[in-house]
Amino acid sequence: MDVIFIFLMSYISEIFRIVVFNLKISIINQLAIYLWVVSGFVAYVYFTNLLAKYRMKIKYLLILFVLFMVAGCHHKQSNANPENDPIVNIREMGIADTTTIGDDDARIVHAKMGYYNFDQIENLVSFFDSILAKHPIPIWLPEEDTTNQRVKSCVARIDAYRKGKAQFFPDTLVSDCLRSISFNTALVTHHRPDYTDTAYGACLMMCAAFYSPDITCLVEMQTPDHCAGIFNYGTSYNRQPWWSYLFLKRKKGYEAICLGDFVAVRSIFQLEDAQKRKYYLCSDNNTSLEFNQWLYWVKGEDDILRVAECHKAPMEGDVESYYFDKNRLIWKYAKWDETNKQLISTSDKPAMTLRLNGERSGFE
Repeated sequence: MDVIFIFLMSYISEIFRIVVFNLKISIINQLAIYLWVVSGFVAYVYFTNLLAKYRMKIKYLLILFVLFMVAGCHHKQSNANPENDPIVNIREMGIADTTTIGDDDARIVHAKMGYYNFDQIENLVSFFDSILAKHPIPIWLPEEDTTNQRVKSCVARIDAYRKGKAQFFPDTLVSDCLRSISFNTALVTHHRPDYTDTAYGACLMMCAAFYSPDITCLVEMQTPDHCAGIFNYGTSYNRQPWWSYLFLKRKKGYEAICLGDFVAVRSIFQLEDAQKRKYYLCSDNNTSLEFNQWLYWVKGEDDILRVAECHKAPMEGDVESYYFDKNRLIWKYAKWDETNKQLISTSDKPAMTLRLNGERSGFE
């Protein structure tokens, strides 16, 4: 009876582990579990006579054997998702990040951004339907808009592509859907600024980025190496700063990163220091009130760090705009030349200098 009890308890612990961690169990694995239990009863019958003679010794050996088997299962589970794995468990995604902007307590709901492993989702359509139920896409004229229908079709086609049922990634549809969602989000926010929900659009961006074989459909500008790009969320409505997303190449697909609320990136630069280390500079030099810089260092193949940022414009006299010289890594005060249709420098003195030095990079 002790042997049966031991095997039954180990079986119950295995079922508990499956439920707690919400694992997907194939038919083969289910049969393996059942055979494991049956083998316990067979072992009981076989060792009944031996137990009478060597009861204590064999019982303790069996206890140790079962404990090692259970420990091995848990060890395998823990190794399946190590702490330093750059892909985040999709079950850790939280759709609860909320920021408050301004004195009028306007609320913006964001998805918790990250490089999530969407392969853990068995059915993307059901998964995104559950997000849509809690976080509807902001639509200005719902009765005249087909965004929801096109987005559902987009998710279904991404699901088919990742399962090998479709040969090509739906890049055109992804691009159209992201621009349609961002257009409506900016439009609704412009007319009803008290509450904005960007969660669904952000989740779609992260999922599309994870499976996209190319960055072009995700962004409106990109670096020469095609490993980084910018999507200004809402510019299909107008050119004002709404939200800006940076896409970075990872081992599988791309990671989407939100750079902030009511910001825009007008240029992205691929830079290199004296040691041939690579950097990406996300830059907005439009005016002194709209001056934002984010610097990312490519530390390794799958390790890109934000090492510096600047959101305070250098000021000297009446400043119209700024010009970044990527060869000298300096900003200059500038103004728009209507005749030549370009920015021209108004001072030889650098307004600000970029220092590239790995994690010690910065703005001076």
